[in-house]
Amino acid sequence: MRNLPVELAQKILVQTAVDADSLKQVGLVSRFYAALVFAQVRFAHAHVVHQMDLLCLDRADDGAPAASTALTSNWAALPISYKTVLVSMHCTLRIILDPAPSAATLSAAESLTVVHEIHTYFDFLHFNETAPALFLILCEMGHADAVLYLMQAANTNAENARLSESAVEDPQADTGKSEVPYRLDYSAGLGLCSEQGHTSLVEQLLKQPDVDPTQNESYCLRMASENGHEQVVALLVQDARADANAVDNAAIRFAARSGHARIVQILLRDTRCDARALNSYALVWASRKGHCDTVRVLINANSVNVSADDDAAFRAACEYGHVHVAQFLLQTGAVDPSADMDYAIKWACRNGHEQVVRLLLGDPRVDPTADFNYPIRWAAEKGNMPVIKLLAHDSRISFQALPVAVRWASRAQQTHIVNYLVDTFGLYDLLE
Repeated sequence: MRNLPVELAQKILVQTAVDADSLKQVGLVSRFYAALVFAQVRFAHAHVVHQMDLLCLDRADDGAPAASTALTSNWAALPISYKTVLVSMHCTLRIILDPAPSAATLSAAESLTVVHEIHTYFDFLHFNETAPALFLILCEMGHADAVLYLMQAANTNAENARLSESAVEDPQADTGKSEVPYRLDYSAGLGLCSEQGHTSLVEQLLKQPDVDPTQNESYCLRMASENGHEQVVALLVQDARADANAVDNAAIRFAARSGHARIVQILLRDTRCDARALNSYALVWASRKGHCDTVRVLINANSVNVSADDDAAFRAACEYGHVHVAQFLLQTGAVDPSADMDYAIKWACRNGHEQVVRLLLGDPRVDPTADFNYPIRWAAEKGNMPVIKLLAHDSRISFQALPVAVRWASRAQQTHIVNYLVDTFGLYDLLE
């Protein structure tokens, strides 16, 4: 095979499977074939197209392409020329390859090489079709050099098209040029970079005059806030175009829910941000999730209504067992621990949060007998022994409540609760 003419050798080589092992064997035959297989995008393109035809990767009746794993098996070990072709086809032909080559783990250096090879090898029209999708993929991956290459190419193409258009005196004249500049969706790219925390790219994209940080209801700021990308959030709120109060101030609510206290601080500096939105739901989320630092930031900044929605934040902290949050909220003096028919102690007992129950029992405003002794009944049914011990020895719990607790525990087959209450309080007649 080493002595075959190049054209004939190529016709033979395209019959081999597109996988790393087969290509490696071909490369071992000779240095010439190694260079052909591993370096030339032209041959890789012909090879992949031929294999696609053999695999019948035609579009289905509904217009969706067929799926195949054959072309991307052992993706990481494929030569960069083949990665270039497969990524290009994934972006332009909507070929569904599993795993999708665009989502594979290309290194930043490989991404730059792929972009350069696509720009160099393929014709202008093909590159124009590839660039927009490839741009978004690279934004999500955070490969800054490759993204900037595409942006520069887009600017160059736009300038060339402008000069070409101005040089045509006759509007009907055929200049032989079909080079229409492609458009990159900078706003969508900004959203992806913000979501993934690619700070340097966010900074570059914000410099583009046609980027819109408010696209998709300020998706970029909302996702950066939720995912904890502090530097990205700082860049976005410094931009007058960003909208910190979009979707009922979702950015600060998401940041509070995820416990990103420093991001909450950054957002609060923006006068457009209102942490009181939706009955101070940012505080409710932070309390429910147990993010005490975030709760402190919100309250110390005097940015929320601590008792909003019938003390929803305090009730959430107790229900989900976050004693430090509940304690801090109590110390503000702005909450009523008995709000909503003693919701806090009922749900703390039901969910077995011993430390929260202990905290609540220490407040005279709390009624552990609320709702016909709901706390001890549900603690018994759920088998929460530490809570049962706290309640059973509280002076406010009447002796008449204990037999009820025994029956609820018995019904739920919580034998240890039944035995404890019967033995401790002499309720043996209930066993007869």
